[in-house]
Amino acid sequence: MADQRLCVGPPKPPGAGDRSIPPRNEVEPARPPWFLLYRRYEEAIEWADRSLREFPRYAASTRYKVIALAHLGRIEEAREWLERELELHPGLTIAGVKATYAAAFPPERVTLFVEGYRKAGLPEE
Repeated sequence: MADQRLCVGPPKPPGAGDRSIPPRNEVEPARPPWFLLYRRYEEAIEWADRSLREFPRYAASTRYKVIALAHLGRIEEAREWLERELELHPGLTIAGVKATYAAAFPPERVTLFVEGYRKAGLPEE
């Protein structure tokens, strides 16, 4: 199976850059957000885990994992991962998520994210 990454621009040479986050020419596997939208939460977690193994501080994959775990009712795990996300984004709130994502995503995705974050215990304000 082909690599599921989306690439923009020329690839970076091996060992270039900080490997704690993806280089600009590498994007997390494109599937987690789609798995979330189709309520395929286990698969979203699997893909987020794959990304996090290579880029452990990549916030998008952490976000997908928090939301998927929360929607599966795995609240304790979701809260643990939310703590990690809050280390990357201190001050993150439901209000902030709504404001940020409403400008960029369709309402159903915003609702899905907000409901997941709320279940995981993200503060409203």
